Amino acid sequence: MYEKGEEGLGDHNYCRTAKWGTIWCYTDSKGKNWEACEPETEETYGKYPQPYHAPNCANSEKMMHPNDYKGCQTKTRGGYTCQNWNTDSPNKRGGSYKRMFEKGEEYLGDHNYCRSAKWGALWCYTNNPKKSWDRCDPLTAADFPKDDSSEKHNAAAAKAKAAAEKAAAEKKAAEEKAKKEAAEAAKKAREEAEAKRKKAEEHKRKRREKELAL
Repeated sequence: MYEKGEEGLGDHNYCRTAKWGTIWCYTDSKGKNWEACEPETEETYGKYPQPYHAPNCANSEKMMHPNDYKGCQTKTRGGYTCQNWNTDSPNKRGGSYKRMFEKGEEYLGDHNYCRSAKWGALWCYTNNPKKSWDRCDPLTAADFPKDDSSEKHNAAAAKAKAAAEKAAAEKKAAEEKAKKEAAEAAKKAREEAEAKRKKAEEHKRKRREKELAL
């Protein structure tokens, strides 16, 4: 039942009627497997009990069963914006829907999301006084903004990597250039020293020859 999202079971620890017809839940006590519950009251919970909503609307659009819809569609097939379930303006709610709202049944609450309330198909009252109600369809992936944070992060990481690789390549090229220039300078210095030595020896040889000629 949990895996199918039946009877309001989901990723929460709220009491539910699962198969029993009375509110209960498993407990977190090793000495107490389960226990019956009492509904929240106005004093403990607020004026209107609120139904469970998945934290991410994109995770709530899949309908395991028509009466299990707890998504975030607020537009009807006709393009109308849904009227909040807590008001009779501009369209008056039927008495049974008021009672369902007050009890938080079938995920009615202080919101204007489409619900299947009693119908087994999505609908809502509209904000148009000339259109009391209209059918709805669940949201699709195209209705949700694309989360491109990962793509941006990857692009930034790739850019940073490219910059680091460029800097490393430039550093390596500069080091190789400096090494080459140092080697050429050392070679030139040796050649100049060798030329100077040979010149000195040639000068010495000529001086000796001149002395011997006297």
